[in-house]
Amino acid sequence: GLGLAICRQIVKGWGGKIWANSAGKDQGSQFYFTVPIIQTPKSKHSKARRKR
Repeated sequence: GLGLAICRQIVKGWGGKIWANSAGKDQGSQFYFTVPIIQTPKSKHSKARRKR
């Protein structure tokens, strides 16, 4: 459907992967995705804000 196509584009744009599993007809489906997480260093501005 359209929802899955939209999700696929979003996840792909973030550099991730999306996939689905199903036990068979009329058994439902499970959808999974992964996206990379990049931790950024704290900025000086955010440190000053915490001191207030």
